Amino acid sequence: MVDWVMGIHAKYGPVVRTGPDELSFIGPRAWQDIYITRPQLPKTNKGRIQSINGAPVIVTQTITEEHSRQRRILSPAFSERAVREQEDILKHYTDLLITKLTEHVGQTEKKSSITLDMNRWYNYTTFDIVGDLIFNDPFHSLENSADHPWVAAVFDGTKFGMLMTAFDYFPPMPSVVKCVMPQSIRKAAAKHFQWSQEKITRRMQMQTKRPDLMTYILGNNQGEEKMSRDEIDSNGAFFILAGSETSALTCSSATFFFLKKPAVYEKLRKEIRDAFECADDITSQAANKLPYLRAVIWEALRLHPPAAVSSPRLVDRPGVVVDGHDIPVGVSLSIYFEYPPLSLPPSACYCFPFCPYRLTLSYNPQEPEEVQDS
Repeated sequence: MVDWVMGIHAKYGPVVRTGPDELSFIGPRAWQDIYITRPQLPKTNKGRIQSINGAPVIVTQTITEEHSRQRRILSPAFSERAVREQEDILKHYTDLLITKLTEHVGQTEKKSSITLDMNRWYNYTTFDIVGDLIFNDPFHSLENSADHPWVAAVFDGTKFGMLMTAFDYFPPMPSVVKCVMPQSIRKAAAKHFQWSQEKITRRMQMQTKRPDLMTYILGNNQGEEKMSRDEIDSNGAFFILAGSETSALTCSSATFFFLKKPAVYEKLRKEIRDAFECADDITSQAANKLPYLRAVIWEALRLHPPAAVSSPRLVDRPGVVVDGHDIPVGVSLSIYFEYPPLSLPPSACYCFPFCPYRLTLSYNPQEPEEVQDS
C-alpha cells in the first residue's frame, strides 16, 4: 500500500486520490492544515485497529472529548520529568544490551566473521524496557537472549489487527474475514490481551516506590473523568507494541543507514566519544544535546518511519483548505510519512540518500552530496 501510494505521488504530485473519498498529501503545508488547524478535524472511524475488549485506545479514539480526557490522564506518564525519573531503568537495559552483545562477540571471536541480528537484539531491549516501565515486570528477553512467548503473540496479534484494519475499507468483509481467519492468529491476539490484563492487575495490586508509567496513570486517574478498567487494559496492551517495536525499528533503521555510510559512522562515533569520557557519563539529557546524533535519528525516522501513514482525518465542515486545495465535506485526509520530500524544504537537492548533515544548522544545500557527511 505504501509503495503504491508513493508511486502515484511520484507520478501525479503532492496530492492524490487513494479512494473514492480519500486523499493523500505530501506537501509541507499539509501537516499544518490537517492536524494543527482549529477546530480540529475529527478522526475517521474507517480502518481503525479495534481492541479486543472494544474500548478505544487514545490514538484511535474518534470522539474529541474522550480523547482529551484520556490524554489528561496519560500525558504525565510521558513527560520530560517522567523520563528523568525512569532514567535508571533505561540505563540498566542499555548496559545489559552492551554486556550481552559483548558476550556474544566474545563467544564467536575465533570465527572469521561475526553476524548479529541487531533488529532482534533491539527488540529484546525495547520489550524489556516497556514491560518494566508499564508493569514493573520485564520480559527477561535480554537475560535469556531469546524472545518471550508474549512477544511472538504480540506480532501475531498485530497481523490480525492490520488485516482487520485493511478489510474495514470493504464492508461487509470484516465479518467474512473473522469467520475464515485462522484460529491461531485470533488466539494469539486474544492471548496478548489476556496477558496484558493479568500483568496490569498484578501491577495495580503492587505497592512500589519506584515510578513507572502505571504510577502516573493510576495517580492521575481520579474523579468523574477517570479511565475505566477496560480503557486502562486496552491502552496498556497498545503501549506494549507502540513503545517497543517502533523504537526497535528506528534503532535498526539508524544502525543500518549509518553502517552503510562509513563517513556518517565515523562522524557520529567521534561526536559521542568526544562528549563522554566513560559510559557512566551518558544520560538522556546529555545525549539529547548532541546535534549530529539527533540528526542521525531524525534522518532515520524521515527515511524509514515506524508508522508509514498518519491517522486519517475527516473533513466535517465546508471551507477546509489543505495545501491550497478546497476539500469537500466527507473526504478523508492523510499523510504518508514514507515519502521523504515531506520533511524537506524545496531547496533540498537530495531527498532519498541518508544524509544527517542536512538536518543540522550548518547544512548548505548547494554542497555536493559526497562532501555533506564527510
